[in-house]
Amino acid sequence: MIANRQIRLAGKIDALAFNPGGDRAVVVLDANRLLLVEVSDRDLTPREMRALPDDRPPWATEVSFKETRVTFLDEETILVVRQLEYETSDRSIKGDERRRMLLQAVDAGTGAIRGTFGAGEFTMLGVDPLPVSPRHVLIGRYTKTLALIDTKTWTEVGRLRELDDVYDPIGDQAYCPEEGLTENGLAYLPGPRLLYVLWGYAFGSALQTYRFEPEAPRFVSIDRSPEFDQEPYTLCAKADGSAVAVLFSDECLGQNVDLSASGAYQLPRRTRLGPLLILSGGESRRLDVLSDTERDFLCSKRFALDPEGREVLTGVLIAVDGPGVDYKPRMFYLDDRWILLNSPRGLLLGIDTESGRTEVLQDLLVPIRGLAFHPGRRKVLAGCDDKTLTLLTV
Repeated sequence: MIANRQIRLAGKIDALAFNPGGDRAVVVLDANRLLLVEVSDRDLTPREMRALPDDRPPWATEVSFKETRVTFLDEETILVVRQLEYETSDRSIKGDERRRMLLQAVDAGTGAIRGTFGAGEFTMLGVDPLPVSPRHVLIGRYTKTLALIDTKTWTEVGRLRELDDVYDPIGDQAYCPEEGLTENGLAYLPGPRLLYVLWGYAFGSALQTYRFEPEAPRFVSIDRSPEFDQEPYTLCAKADGSAVAVLFSDECLGQNVDLSASGAYQLPRRTRLGPLLILSGGESRRLDVLSDTERDFLCSKRFALDPEGREVLTGVLIAVDGPGVDYKPRMFYLDDRWILLNSPRGLLLGIDTESGRTEVLQDLLVPIRGLAFHPGRRKVLAGCDDKTLTLLTV
């Protein structure tokens, strides 16, 4: 992987996406501005900056943004969905009225708003808006389902599964009341119109496959995996549908290094970020995805008292999560063999699905907040915590 160009932007990078042709990208800055960037083979050129209206009601004095997601509907239309919370001194305005999920279609050329869908709710979005046809886009609702939005009328015309009044799944899709959308846990194949959804809950997960019927319009469940006994991180699928890869988390229990025998503080050079399950042709196999221990993990020493009452080092707990860490992995199949994954603290990892080894393809030094891959042009775009935007070639 070659780093072609890196630029620093004037704002915090919240989300980014390539256009369908791969010669432009959009970056959301500070959740309230869209920056259009021209993408050539080896360069990034910032172009137009567009302000994003926040639909602030008259009684609102301030607005804060909790989550932002972006994608292209087509070459000329950008879809931005945000979770907003309005502040007010009016005590008659209740909490639910101050919270809003807002989907906006923005003209890439003029910045004009072409359409809007909003709802008074405050739950994490979890996934990018996902176009499944020229007229339909999926967005996350209540963290437990996906809503199908008509991009001509900007109304909700269906849901992946229905919820009751306490937002639990009901009907034939009510497998587990607690299961919700996994962060970045969607993959869609336009040809066969197949949607892969990774559901997750405490200590478990499941992969479900749906087929989209645009004439209805609706999604029909055609397969659900057995329950996995690990919490999910993310997934990706090959473009031809021949394989789906699911990455799981080790965070529930952490990983312990037993030092009781030696008492010496010595860490393994590499630690498992999580197991990767490859599903293909009715068969499955697991690989261990490894990353640099000191770079990507928090290591906490564990002590105990010996028979004489002295404190001795007995082990080390190794984990990803910790203060200032908000790991939201994204994965992409680069080709039939390799998968791209961002690590917790700025590494771009390549996973060789044939040999099972993990390699560092590029070190961006700080956590990655936005990651996109354009398979046709073999380009990767990464936005980082230090406001840098990096173009890479695979």
